[in-house]
Amino acid sequence: KKKRTGFASSWAPDKPRIMPAISSVNTLAVERLPEGKHLYLLQVAWEDGTTSIVKRSYEELFKFHCKLLDTFPEAGGQKPGSGPRIIPSFPGKKVVSGFTKRTREAREHALAEKRLPEIADYMQKLVQLPAAVAQSDLVLALFDASVMVIDGSSHGFRKEQIVRVGFVTKQGGGTKNWKHRHALVDRKGVLYYYLDETAQQAAGQVNLADARAVRPGTEEEAAYGWPAETTADCGFSIELPDRTFFFYCDNADTAQAWVQDLRRAKQAAQLQREQVARRARDNIIHSGYLTKQGGRNKNWRERYVVLDKDNILSYYNDENTPTANGFVSLGEVTAIRSGYAEREAWPEGVNSYCGLCLDLPGRTFYFYAKTPESAQTWIDTLTRAASAGHTRRATISVAQARKPGAASHHNPKAMVRSGMLTKQGHSVKTWKARFAVLDREGILSYYADKYARSPAGQFDSADIREVRSGRDEQPHAGGWPPETTPSCGIVVALPGRTFYMFAETPEQAQGWIDDLSASKARLQGRVEAAARRRQEAVVFAGALHKQGAVNKSWRERYVVLDRDGQLAYFGAEGATTPNGLVDVSEAVAVSSGAELAAEAAGATTATAAAAAAAAAAGGSSGDRRVSASAAGASSSSS
Repeated sequence: KKKRTGFASSWAPDKPRIMPAISSVNTLAVERLPEGKHLYLLQVAWEDGTTSIVKRSYEELFKFHCKLLDTFPEAGGQKPGSGPRIIPSFPGKKVVSGFTKRTREAREHALAEKRLPEIADYMQKLVQLPAAVAQSDLVLALFDASVMVIDGSSHGFRKEQIVRVGFVTKQGGGTKNWKHRHALVDRKGVLYYYLDETAQQAAGQVNLADARAVRPGTEEEAAYGWPAETTADCGFSIELPDRTFFFYCDNADTAQAWVQDLRRAKQAAQLQREQVARRARDNIIHSGYLTKQGGRNKNWRERYVVLDKDNILSYYNDENTPTANGFVSLGEVTAIRSGYAEREAWPEGVNSYCGLCLDLPGRTFYFYAKTPESAQTWIDTLTRAASAGHTRRATISVAQARKPGAASHHNPKAMVRSGMLTKQGHSVKTWKARFAVLDREGILSYYADKYARSPAGQFDSADIREVRSGRDEQPHAGGWPPETTPSCGIVVALPGRTFYMFAETPEQAQGWIDDLSASKARLQGRVEAAARRRQEAVVFAGALHKQGAVNKSWRERYVVLDRDGQLAYFGAEGATTPNGLVDVSEAVAVSSGAELAAEAAGATTATAAAAAAAAAAGGSSGDRRVSASAAGASSSSS
C-alpha cells in the first residue's frame, strides 16, 4: 500500500491542489491510545489505484462535519429554499462520566466502539455526494494522510485566529532546564506553549497584555546564561511583573520574527485592554464605596461598588481591582428599600438611614454608606436605573400570571424544547454542560443535569433583545471552545447580560434559535398589548411632591390615577413597582393646600367644618390624610 504525500499540513484552501478523486472509504477499526484518546482508522481508495490509511479522532471528524455544513449550507439544508438536505447526519456528542478514571476510560472506549458503524455509514454516504462536495478541498484534506489538522488550524485554534506558531525551546520557571515546546500566539495577545504539535491542552500561557517588555536575547541574559548549543541572538525574553520567560529558536532570523510578532501582539492586546477600560469608565452611572454584608459569613466589609448602564451593580475589593467579587442584576431586583425599613439588620452604631436593601427572589443584599445623603443618592440612582430598564414589568397582569420556573422540565406538556446545551459562566468564563428547558410560558431554565429539581438559573424570553447564531458573534473570553464550531453556538442578548451557549450540532442550535425567537415575538406582542390597555386605563398622571409618613420629608413622586380609583405613586416615571397606593373611594376629604393652611391657622372655613363633622361622624384618630403639592399649583383636583 502506497502512502500518500504531496503538500504541507498547513495548507490553505485557495492553494492549487493536484490530487486524484476519492473512490471509496472503509472504516476499519477504532484505535485506543495510551492517554485514553481514540482514533478511527479509515482506509481510503483513490481513483489512481493507490490506497492510504488515515487516522482521525472523533473531535476532528465532528469539527470537519460542522465545517462542511458551514461551507456548503445549501447541501446541508440550512438556507431557505435550498431543497432537501443531502449531507448525512453525524453522531452527536455525549457526556461521559464516572467516579474513577478507569470507569470513565472504559465508558469512553465503549462509546467509541458504538460510534464505529455510525461513522462508517457517514463516510460511505459522504463520498457518494455530488463531486462539488465529495471532491472539495475540505473533504480531500480530511482523507489526506499528510494533513494533520483541517484548514490549517492548530491546537483547536482556527487559522485566522493565529498570529504565529512554531517550535521554540523554553526555560522552566522552577527548575531552570530547557525544553522543546510548540508555541502559538493568538490574536487576543496570548502566547500558549504545548508539549508537542498534537497536544490539545496547553502546558502554560503568557498574557502579553501584562507584559512589560519583549526583548531579543542580546539585551537580556537568561538565568544561568544561554545554553551552549545556542547564542544570544537566537533567544528572546518576555518580562512580566512577577516573572521573565526565556526562549530560544533554531536561528537568529526566526528569533527576530518571534520578537516582532510578539511586540505587535503585545501592543494590540494592551490597546484593546485600554479601550475596554475606557468603555467601562464611560459606561458607569454611579460608583463609590459602600460597606456590604457577606452572603454566608454575614460579616461587613467595605467594597467599591459600580452601577453601569447595563443595570449591573458590581462590587470590588477596591477601585483598583480589575475583577469583581460579585454582581447584582437590577433586572432581578424586586424592591429597593431604605435601611430604615430594617433597623435591626445593621451593625451597632450604624445609622439605619445610611443603609439600603436590594431584595432578590432568593436573597436580600445589605449595604450601608457613610452618610444618609450618600445612601439616599444610591437609592434614587438605583431606582431610576431599574425603572428605565424594566418598564415592561410595570404592574402588568401578564407578568404576574407568568411565574418563572412554574413549568417543571419533568412535564413534557409544558415544554417547547429541551436538551443538553453547554453554557459559558457569567463571572468565571468556564464552559459547563447544562440541561436546558424552554417552557410554554417563555422561561428558559437550565439545570445541572436532567434529573435536577431546581434550576441553576433562568431567563425570560420576553426580555430578549436579540437571538443570534454563534457565527455572528464570538464570546468575549477566549472565543468558542475548541470542541465546537461557531455554527453550533447560540447567543442570547438580554438587557443586563449576554448568554453564550452551544449545542451538539448546528441543526440543534438552529432549532433553539428558532424557538427562542418565536417565544420572544409572541410574549413581547402580549406585553405591548397589556401596556396599551394600561395606558387606556389612566385618568391622570404627573409629578407631585409628597410628604413622607415617618420622617415627614418631601420627595418628588410620579403619581398615576386609574379608572378604578387607585392613586399609585412611584419613585420615578416608568418605575415598575409603586411605592404606595391610595384607594380614593376610602378618602374622607380631598383638600387644597390653601384650605390646609387655613385649617392649621384655626380659621373656621367650610372645609374645616366639613372635616370636623366628618371626624365626629366616624373618623378615628388613626386616620391619615394624604397631602401633595404640585409645582406652580395652588389647588388640587380629583
